[in-house]
Amino acid sequence: MEALIQATEKILEEEGPQAVTTIRIASRAGVSIGTLYQCFRNKDAIIKAAMDRRQQAAAKRSAPPPPPPPTPPREALEPALGAVVRRLVAAYAQSLSSMSDLPKDDRDAIHRVELRRMAESSKEILARHGVSDPAQSAHVMTLSCNKVIKDALRHAPESFSDGRLEQALCKLCMDFIRVELQSQ
Repeated sequence: MEALIQATEKILEEEGPQAVTTIRIASRAGVSIGTLYQCFRNKDAIIKAAMDRRQQAAAKRSAPPPPPPPTPPREALEPALGAVVRRLVAAYAQSLSSMSDLPKDDRDAIHRVELRRMAESSKEILARHGVSDPAQSAHVMTLSCNKVIKDALRHAPESFSDGRLEQALCKLCMDFIRVELQSQ
């Protein structure tokens, strides 16, 4: 049936309604005339099906886009960003123990992947929460976290295991985003 409607649409489009015959439709669709009559009672029924489809497609194209999804409540922002920060801190903490034998360039490459992951995740979260420039905000947060984490690696590695680093980074990110949201 689909092939018959498509063949009819093509004939209508290329040659106009006067060129539509059941024999041409069946031939173009690659089916027998008997198959055509099993699906449609006559030429007018096929033309009507093709025209109905065109009207539906036109209506769909001209319909207004659906409204954007509602912005999640602000209370959901902190746990979402916290999860992203915790994942980043955990990745760096793992590098303290399991990747210490790797060359520095390899560790840095792994950290860059984690930073990109944080930036992308943060950008998506911030966009859902209505931050006006989520890419820029995610970039600033990621760079800030990276700097603080690198400093902690050198001067306070114990802060990875006692939770202080994670808490401080979550607070840093949330304070930054609160200021961003207030300035909008």
